[in-house]
Amino acid sequence: MSVIEVAGGWQPLHKNKPMTSPIGTPLVAPTKALAEAIAAEWVDIKLQVLRSKIPLTQYLNTALDHVAPAPEAATAGFLSHAESDTLCYRTAEPRDLNTRQAQEWDPLLDWLESEIGFRPFVFTDITGMKQDQDVIKALRKIALAYDPPHLLALSQAAGLLGSATLALALLKGRLDMAGALRLSMLEELFQSEQWGEPEEMRIRREDLQLELTQLCQFIALLA
Repeated sequence: MSVIEVAGGWQPLHKNKPMTSPIGTPLVAPTKALAEAIAAEWVDIKLQVLRSKIPLTQYLNTALDHVAPAPEAATAGFLSHAESDTLCYRTAEPRDLNTRQAQEWDPLLDWLESEIGFRPFVFTDITGMKQDQDVIKALRKIALAYDPPHLLALSQAAGLLGSATLALALLKGRLDMAGALRLSMLEELFQSEQWGEPEEMRIRREDLQLELTQLCQFIALLA
């Protein structure tokens, strides 16, 4: 047996003992699938614990120890990427890139408007950029309605993608990981088409893809 059912969900076991967070919070997952996946991360761990090997454990630890007692902080992180959303900042030149941004990003802004009742402002000059506060208020309400694991995922996704819109679309299943990654890196991918992909961009893209893959696994296991 790798997990036990407890009040509020499922608790993974390690060496036949119920797992806890770094500050001693019972590591209770909302789904059995997530608890089992966390237990599986620890099967081959002996002495040295590498954080990179236990991403699901890390996400749940953070949700319970940091997001649960202070949801406003995670919400503020999410909203910071609504104020400076990648999808709302457009380049005036080159025109081909501006056209592609409109074609690729506007459908997501249409979707967001259908979700919250307000459409974000779009800018071509980041100086003095100030997002519609009705949009911010609506997104804040959505964020605070989530439980700590989902709120953590929303805030993390917004940080990785540079976009509150893409993060919410990812969490709600409007986009998959590959689609969200491509839209978040639209300008970089456009430049690569013109001039080739620099090594540092390839490394950044691969690192981001790995982090998003782990985050999307966490989101899927919350279902």
